[in-house]
Amino acid sequence: MDNYEILNKIGDGTFGTVYLCKRRAESGTTKQSANDPSQAGSSGQRQHSQQQQQQSQVDNLVAIKKMKKHYYNWNDCMRLREVQALKRLSHKNVIQLIEVIREDDHLYLVFEHMEENLFQLMRRQTGSFLEKTIRNMVQQIVSGLAYIHERGFFHRDIKPENLLCHNGPNTIKIADFGLIREIDSKPPFTDYVSTRWYRAPELLLHSTYYSWSVDIWSVGCITGELYILRPMFPGRSEID
Repeated sequence: MDNYEILNKIGDGTFGTVYLCKRRAESGTTKQSANDPSQAGSSGQRQHSQQQQQQSQVDNLVAIKKMKKHYYNWNDCMRLREVQALKRLSHKNVIQLIEVIREDDHLYLVFEHMEENLFQLMRRQTGSFLEKTIRNMVQQIVSGLAYIHERGFFHRDIKPENLLCHNGPNTIKIADFGLIREIDSKPPFTDYVSTRWYRAPELLLHSTYYSWSVDIWSVGCITGELYILRPMFPGRSEID
C-alpha cells in the first residue's frame, strides 16, 4: 500500500471497507515547479496546463476495498470469487479492478474511482429525471448485467448503492461483486442475498434454488425507482 495515500472512508459493507485513495508520485519522477521556464507562455497555454493538472489529479484517484477477513497466503486471495470474477470481466459498464494487494495478511482490491453511486445521485435529484436520461441509465445497467451473465456469473446484489456513477448519470458501472456466483454452480444457495427492497419474490420466500433472474428483478425495481425517486417495494420485512 506504499503506492497509495488514503484520503477518506467512502463506504462500509459486509465484506470490506472502501477508501478513496490517491496514487503517490513515483520516486524519481521529475516534477515541474511553478517557476519552471517550460511553463511560460500565453494565458491559453497556462489554462491548458491547469486543466491537465486537474485531470491528472482525478486520474490519480482510486477506490480501495480493504477486506475484513484476513488472508494468510496469496492462493487464498486468488480463490476469492470476487477476484476470480473481476479478472474475467472487462466491460465499459462494469467497474475495473486495477490491482490486488496482500500486505500484513490484509487483502486490498484497487478499483477505478467513480464520483458517486446511483442512490446518492437520486437523493440529490430535485425533480424527475428526463425520460431519455432514465432510458440511458437503464440501458447501461442492462448492458453491463447482460455481459456479466454472458460471462457465466450472476451478481445477486444489484441495488442503487452498487451502481456507480461518473459525470452524473452519463456513465454507470456495476460494482461490489462480493456475492457473485457462477451461473453453472449448483444450488442450494443462501437465500439471504440482495437488499430487501430489490429482492426477487423467490428470495423473499426463502427459496435456495434460484439463478440469474434475481438480477433482472432487481433492475426492474431500480427502473421504477428512477421514475418515482423512491423504492418500489419499501417493506420493513419480507412479509411487508
